[in-house]
Amino acid sequence: MAARPAAAARVSTSQSAISTSNSVSPDLDVKAQAGASPKLLNTYGEEFKLPDFTIKDIYDAIPKHCFKRSALRSLSYVARDMVLLTTTFIAFNNHIIPAMPNVYARAAAWAVYTVLQGLFATGLWVLAHECGHGAFSDYKLLNNTVGWVVHSSLLVPYFSWQISHHKHHKATGHMQRDMVFVPRTRAEYALKFGAKVGELMEETPLYTAGHMIGQQLIGWPLYLFTNVTGHNFHEKQTEGRGKGKRNGWFQGVNHFNLDSPLYENKHRNLILLSDLGLAIMAVVLYAACQRWGASNVLVWYGIPYLWVNHWLVAITYLQHTDPTLPHYEPSAWNFTRGAAATIDREFGFIGRHLLHGIIETHVAHHYVSSIPFYNADEATEAIKGVMGEHYRSNTAGGAWGFLGSLWHSARWCHFVEEPVGAEGSGVLFFRNRNGLGVAPRKEKSESKKEIIIAGSKPTPLDSTTAPPPLTSESSPVAIRHRTFLHLLRAYNLALAIMLKRKRPASETTKFYAVRTGFTPGIYKTYSDCLAQVTGYKKAEFKSFTTQREAELYLSGKDPSTDPNSPSYVPKFYGVRSGGTPGVYTSWEACQKHVVGVKNPKFRQFPTREEAEAFVRGVGEHSGLAESTSAANAASTSAAADAREDEDSRNTRRKTSTTGSRRGSTAIDSILDADDLSADAGDGKDQSEVLDDNILDELEVEKRTSPKLMRSVLVPKKTAVLKIYTDGSSLMNGSASARAGVGIWFGPGDKRNLSEPLNDPKATNNRAELSAILRAIEIAPKHREILIFTDSKYAIQCVTEWFQKWRSNGWQTAAGRPVENQDLIEEILTRIEERITQGGAKTKFEWVNGHKGVVGNEMADKLARDGAVRD
Repeated sequence: MAARPAAAARVSTSQSAISTSNSVSPDLDVKAQAGASPKLLNTYGEEFKLPDFTIKDIYDAIPKHCFKRSALRSLSYVARDMVLLTTTFIAFNNHIIPAMPNVYARAAAWAVYTVLQGLFATGLWVLAHECGHGAFSDYKLLNNTVGWVVHSSLLVPYFSWQISHHKHHKATGHMQRDMVFVPRTRAEYALKFGAKVGELMEETPLYTAGHMIGQQLIGWPLYLFTNVTGHNFHEKQTEGRGKGKRNGWFQGVNHFNLDSPLYENKHRNLILLSDLGLAIMAVVLYAACQRWGASNVLVWYGIPYLWVNHWLVAITYLQHTDPTLPHYEPSAWNFTRGAAATIDREFGFIGRHLLHGIIETHVAHHYVSSIPFYNADEATEAIKGVMGEHYRSNTAGGAWGFLGSLWHSARWCHFVEEPVGAEGSGVLFFRNRNGLGVAPRKEKSESKKEIIIAGSKPTPLDSTTAPPPLTSESSPVAIRHRTFLHLLRAYNLALAIMLKRKRPASETTKFYAVRTGFTPGIYKTYSDCLAQVTGYKKAEFKSFTTQREAELYLSGKDPSTDPNSPSYVPKFYGVRSGGTPGVYTSWEACQKHVVGVKNPKFRQFPTREEAEAFVRGVGEHSGLAESTSAANAASTSAAADAREDEDSRNTRRKTSTTGSRRGSTAIDSILDADDLSADAGDGKDQSEVLDDNILDELEVEKRTSPKLMRSVLVPKKTAVLKIYTDGSSLMNGSASARAGVGIWFGPGDKRNLSEPLNDPKATNNRAELSAILRAIEIAPKHREILIFTDSKYAIQCVTEWFQKWRSNGWQTAAGRPVENQDLIEEILTRIEERITQGGAKTKFEWVNGHKGVVGNEMADKLARDGAVRD
């Protein structure tokens, strides 16, 4: 049995604090600050803590000379490996084998030959891998030429692999974006065997061995042809390439198809070039078979090729599969955490010399993949002090220990799930059915459901009990029926577990009201609710804390307008200019004084004091400032006058159709809309938070009738959410610098943010980037957003410059590490998540700072306030 990985000791000033730039899971961070973080146990039962360092910490710890690459030195290693391959071939084919008269001795010698050639060829494969990361040399053309030639000779589609491999590095440990050895979830594992995990017997050693042999023998070709072990969320591909495609044979998801969802349209020529390299190599092999015979080519090239496949799969599998390693749901993942979710191992002389250290220095490689392998050992030692307990290695037993880890991981690591007590954390660890280590969670009994199959009578089916027995256990019909019921139970279990993992557990009882769906009604679990709305066009549903509210919603009423409802929220409409100026408590009363009135001026407010101040004149009376918080008051008083005219102009487009039910309903839905849509699947009970500038997001839909022309305000489906951000650094550049971020959505908007930047390097540029990052985190994922900032640097970092930096391994043209890489990559990751998860774009627009632009001035004030706050 392989020994457990070692964890380097490290003393942290804050074991529970997570840096701003790495914070992804609000639930985890809040609990940590409260001293009640969920206990995360790995498979060995050891407590795991989320990494508390940043990418900047990693970069700063690595000596600068480690980033230097030498084309000559790298080419010398290619030449060395080619010499080893050639010398071995000549020695065995021309000298060693002919000198052996015994057929069995010749067979043993050829076996030794294939093993050696497999190792030397794997070393060449690793050097081409260096080329793919830009670690081979400073010259991109040289890197890609060597990489294409070497990989093509080993039947690897170089550019196709390079692109998918880069995506693997960008999303390591991400359950929905990682590209290789993504483990099965508990639900997927149960679905595979058609039974609950708790019902499965221990895996026999023979089965484990058979699975390992298959994985090592054909795992690599299967990955190239079917994307096996890669993620299966291709529907989220931004160009629509993944619609209807899944991993598997003839599904279009592979490394050769120009339209594969693994790539984008811009990659088509590179895929063609990769396929061309394979075609050339196929012709060479065919010609060799014609000249020397297929059996000779099989021994000379075919079997060593299988050994290369074996080593590639073994190396990659053990780098990302271990009882100590976490995996992350999207809500908990970030680059720093994901890159730490890998492990170094030891393969002795073979690993360090023949395979160029790819096994021994993989952790450092995942953080800085542009460091050449001959500097990776020094970089690894440098980052150990930063990573502390989060650096993992298993060096016990040397080469034999590495090989033994294949069996150990295969027995211990079957699927991943959240630890008991940490449901909703988004952090998953391996569990198994063999009774090794921490036991899997016990299934909870589900309430009985009625399932109607093909119009038959409702049959109660308890997902925790066996299917009903049949009269003839051995009849074909009985077997098929029993198999179907097992599969159905496994599917229900899988769906329930996935839903529980997606939605954090809540201590408050929820009532889910489905107003429009397959079966309208009130449900007590989110999974039951979702079953009624998923796939139902324009479904309407919402969660409530009381049954009374759910009943009101179901009947078509708004619970927030019922004074007896716990969610009752009084609304105040201030009419400054209209039929009768004043404050009104319902839209019905307000619209009588503004619809059909020339040049009306009115707005909705959360408090009567604000509405009264508006009626008297915003900015002309001190009552407003006294009745609101400092930040909101400043925002409202400075911007309300500028906005009210636009609000009024939008409203004046409405004619005097006061009695129009369609017009009233449309505006009511704008002011009060907080229903969850059926596709709002971010896993949280939330309502759409409306902006104060909502009337900017309306369009006038003209409708004609024989009697009159009338315009009705209807919501824009593609309304863009406008956000102003700013960063401020007091005493920028000095050791005493203090920085803050400011985010402004609109007057009185609860999402407006002013907070200090808790960063050791409190520069103005980091503050600007941090403000953008926080704005993207706060904004709804399904809304297209337009971020206004006065920092051209920040905009160009995330829209232009990053592409060149990425291709250069995050090095500047001068060969120095890119400043603020951690923030830039985090922003890019969030932008990509918004596209893949909600189909929402993120746009940027530069504004001239301190030139009277209201949103910019408000964001600037919030940022300066944050900088002086403790």
